[in-house]
Order: sequence, then C-alpha cells, then structure tokens
Amino acid sequence: NAGAAGFQDSLLAACELRAGEVVIDATAGLLGDALVAAHAVGPGGRVVAMESIPLLHAVTSGSPSTLGDARADEALGRVSVLLGDHTALLRSMPDESADVVFFDVMFREPSKAAPAYAGLRSLADHRPLSAEAVRQAVRVARRRVVVMDAAAGEELERLGVPLYHRSQRKRFGVIDRSSPPPLTTATATTTTTPYLGAVVAPAKGHTAARRRRNTERRAAEAAATAAATAVALRELRELQGGDGGGGEGGGGAGGGG
Repeated sequence: NAGAAGFQDSLLAACELRAGEVVIDATAGLLGDALVAAHAVGPGGRVVAMESIPLLHAVTSGSPSTLGDARADEALGRVSVLLGDHTALLRSMPDESADVVFFDVMFREPSKAAPAYAGLRSLADHRPLSAEAVRQAVRVARRRVVVMDAAAGEELERLGVPLYHRSQRKRFGVIDRSSPPPLTTATATTTTTPYLGAVVAPAKGHTAARRRRNTERRAAEAAATAAATAVALRELRELQGGDGGGGEGGGGAGGGG
C-alpha cells in the first residue's frame, strides 16, 4: 500500500544501500525491513537480521523457502536470522564488518494506524534503544548507522543521532561514518555525543573537498542501482499490497540491548 511503499523508499534513502553490501537489521521483527534491504543489495549482498524474542525468531528463521515469487524468494535467500540481544551480537562482531546497520525499534506508544501490530507489540522487547547498542553499531558499520523513530518520538535527540529525514509516521536519523562528528566546543577540537559515550577527537583529513568528492561518488553509485531498486520495490509493493505495514515498518521488535 501507499504507506508501506513510502516507508520503504525512506528506509532505502536513509541507508543509501548499494549493490553487494552487507547490511545488519538489528531489530528484525517479521523481516519486512530485512526483505526490503535484501532486494536493494542484490545477489552479491546479504542481510543479517537480529531478533531477541525466541518466538519471533522461531517464526522468521523457520520461514518457508519460497514466497511464490522468484525475486522475493531470491531476496529471502540473502537473509539470515540470528537469535540474541542485538547489543551482545554486535559486540561479538569485528570492526567494520558490515556496511550499514539499522535499528527500527517498536514505538513507545501504539500507532492508531496499525492495529494489526497489537499482537506483535505484546511480544516485543520494549526497552529503549541503548547508547551502547548504537556505539557498537558505529564500530561495526563501515558507512552508516540508521536509527528509526516515531514521528513524534524523542529517541534521536536522546541518543544524539542527527535527523536525516522525516516522513508522516517516522523519523530517520543517520550517523555517517565518512564524515567527522560535529564540533561543539569553543576550541572546536573535541565533541561529546551520547552514542560515542566519550570525548572524541575530530576525524583527520576530512576536508571540504573530500566530503564533496564522497558525496559525488555516493550519488553516482546510487544512480547506478536506482533502476534495479525501483523494480524490486515495485514488486515488493505488489507482494505486500494487503498487509497495511506502513505504520510501524516491517520489523521493530527487540528494542533495547
């Protein structure tokens, strides 16, 4: 439906997923977000989904090997589901071992637009996303970490994650590993951010010219995969046409860490 399609477009824009990448969905839920990501990264990529609730993990890890559509089946084959607390799982992973890590935690308040999620909400881990979980994600991600929140939420501010995009029902925060952290002190030599949990020196060598080149390179790579992503999204919308998933994304269970 239109709500689900809009969310998928916003998710892909925030993650800037590219063909062949390794993506971590740290809050797997029912794998809706993971399936979108698997379409975007294509045959050379893969998605690692993390779920802390044993019952949900049992359902998703035991999903049928076929969804009745060739492209959807191919995408599902690129998704692996791990059981465990996402903070602990991320902590066990090597530095820069994935390209993108994203979190879509369950909303603190129920969404009136998505009553079908009431049962899922009763199973979910309702702990807020922790700064330690985001800190581990920043360590593991080569490019960026994306945190999704309700449109009226305050999680991005609590965690110090910069706002990237706002849709009708969600906000998307992005930590871009290719850019230095913001400088906030009078001397402009150090900064403190909740997700880093420490005073950090600004990254070296990130000149305006380099940031501009990085932006141009990312735009070119995004354009190269735009057509394939559009086809995948169109087919995914047809598959999800009747599930009304726009209100709370496709995942989100397993919040805190």
